[in-house]
Amino acid sequence: MRWHRLASVTLCAVGSMLGTAAASAGPLRLTIDDAVARAMSGSADVSSSRRDTALAAANVARSRAWLPSNPYASSGAQYSSQYGNNYWFSLAQEFEVAGQRGHRMDAAAAAARKSEWDLKATEHTTIAAVKTTFVQSLVSRERVTVARKELDLAADLVQQLSRREGRDLTQQVDLNTAKIQEARSRHDLVTAERTYDEMLDTLRQWVDAPPQQDIELVGAPDYGTRPVPAGSDLIERALRQRPDLVARRHEADQSRSELTLAKRSAIPNVSLSGTYLQFEGASLAGGEVTVPLPVFKSGAADTAEAAAVNDFAARALQQLERAIPYEVIEARRVCANAASDVELIKDEIVSRSEDNVRLQRQLYDRSVISLSDYVEVQLAALTAQRELLDAVETYNEALIELERVVGGPW
Repeated sequence: MRWHRLASVTLCAVGSMLGTAAASAGPLRLTIDDAVARAMSGSADVSSSRRDTALAAANVARSRAWLPSNPYASSGAQYSSQYGNNYWFSLAQEFEVAGQRGHRMDAAAAAARKSEWDLKATEHTTIAAVKTTFVQSLVSRERVTVARKELDLAADLVQQLSRREGRDLTQQVDLNTAKIQEARSRHDLVTAERTYDEMLDTLRQWVDAPPQQDIELVGAPDYGTRPVPAGSDLIERALRQRPDLVARRHEADQSRSELTLAKRSAIPNVSLSGTYLQFEGASLAGGEVTVPLPVFKSGAADTAEAAAVNDFAARALQQLERAIPYEVIEARRVCANAASDVELIKDEIVSRSEDNVRLQRQLYDRSVISLSDYVEVQLAALTAQRELLDAVETYNEALIELERVVGGPW
């Protein structure tokens, strides 16, 4: 019993030390580039694509073999009481006679290139997802700040209205309205904080951080906008550099080579063999040529299968080439519209709302308007800030999506 109590105390002490060490480790500071780098090193999808690339490279080395099989060596011996020992030795080698090696190498090389571009496509998709999560986290943090300002304003108004004595009906309505606004602001703050925590949890998974790890985001959402290139330029760039499209092109090359290989493989391989024989005192040497007859296995099924795969790969490539221009145009439209929304809200709604706060402050100082009226204008300005945050989030997401469908920075 004493040993169990001692072990329990020791474990508690160790747990306390570990908890203290984790608490004192400090938050994990992340820029958007840091988040991308950590996600790339820990993503299961990226790791799987890298494995496929390594396997494809091994298959390229395997395809370079000069002969389809190793040589066959056989020997035997007999004893005759009349003639003594008899023995023989035979060596055989199979040869491809239809140029299969070259097409096998072409297919393996195309498969390796496809794997490399599949890896790039996976990395590209992962980068877009991590960037989107990071931007959403930044905007969520800004929403928490705005929600706290709203709550502070509402709570301060309630506090000041509650100090009044002998309130008439109008003042009582103002107080009730202020309390309703405070309750709504408190609810909005809780919702904003919950959303921010959820976004950080998603980001922790991307960067492979433990659930209890504090994260400090470095940076801010991009409030500025930039001109979007012409749709024709973006389409041309996407058709040239999008990783998934380049991968599908190499897949089509691979399927064509495999179809040619299947047709050539229908031609039987030839086996050449040489034999040396010592039999009944005589030495014999000779050779033979062996060719399998394509009676029961002609290779027609393999050729038909390869033809079906080749047809599917060609159609998939054509469909993707037709779809990409529409994806680019739609992503460009969303990006341009989001940029217009940001500029409109920033230059008109937010700017004029802030100007109203300044003007109403002067009226409040001169006792022309009530405190409730002045706070209402301040809350309206914060509502405009939230609208701007929504527009900024949409614009940043649209930038990332346009970069994804184009296949790189534009």
